Amino acid sequence: MKKKDDQTYKIAGYDAKGNKDFENFFLLNEPNFNHLENYTFIHPTNCKEVYIQQNNIKFTFKKTVLKAN
Repeated sequence: MKKKDDQTYKIAGYDAKGNKDFENFFLLNEPNFNHLENYTFIHPTNCKEVYIQQNNIKFTFKKTVLKAN
């Protein structure tokens, strides 16, 4: 996971064999997530929404389309 700005993250998902399943930009509108701390993907995670748990809090990241600058 890479942080693009305050609310946008580039997230990739992988299957059980280690093959990349998806990669996209996702928005998170919750302030308490820290991408530098340990977190766990919660299933089902897909290319429209990503669910992550950190410190017993569930975060929902929503797929976004970035506009060219």
